[in-house]
Amino acid sequence: MLLVTDPSGHLLDKCSFAIFKPGVTPVKGEIRREDILMLGTDERERDVRNLGCEGVTIAPGTYPIKVVREGYKTFLSTLEVKQGTKAGYAILAFRLAAE
Repeated sequence: MLLVTDPSGHLLDKCSFAIFKPGVTPVKGEIRREDILMLGTDERERDVRNLGCEGVTIAPGTYPIKVVREGYKTFLSTLEVKQGTKAGYAILAFRLAAE
């Protein structure tokens, strides 16, 4: 589940995200397909869909992540994946600042 909010905490829709392979440094404005592990969007009923990445397994580790929404600053950070009791389920929460 992808949750993206504005600075006041209100949920934003029409956000996209990319999870990059470990060791990749995302460059603003340039995304190479070979660097990406998974792409997704929350445009339909806030349900994250994989875009051409069916069957991707995200092993425990640290991955660069990028979250984008028009009118807001691009969020670049890292995503730490840990093995837990709820395999296959995760909530990603981000707060974006206006441009």
